Amino acid sequence: MTNHVILTGTITRAAQRLYRPDGTAVLEFVLRFDQAVEDHGRPESEARCRRGSEIEVVAFGELARYDLARLVPGRPIEVQGQLHQRSWKTPEGKTRTCFEIVATELKTLEDHERRKT
Repeated sequence: MTNHVILTGTITRAAQRLYRPDGTAVLEFVLRFDQAVEDHGRPESEARCRRGSEIEVVAFGELARYDLARLVPGRPIEVQGQLHQRSWKTPEGKTRTCFEIVATELKTLEDHERRKT
């Protein structure tokens, strides 16, 4: 089985770099991407609509040292990595779950376009 994700979208909030107690760098930001959605004959809407989604992106180690100045809100970026599900308990004892992309590669789309020319 394969778990490889490639998403393009825009950064919704400035990326932040944190450090674990062992010194490992961790980079975090949120990626917004749009997806075309088939309505499957629902009468209240057009044949196709666009729905936006957001997902947390996290990178570790050397990739987490990516230039923060390039990871600003509104900047288009391509993220490659793996989809992970993470769970934790709140202080009230409730279980929370989220999905995130653990990035293996980051490319601002401006960089990608420059390489093509």
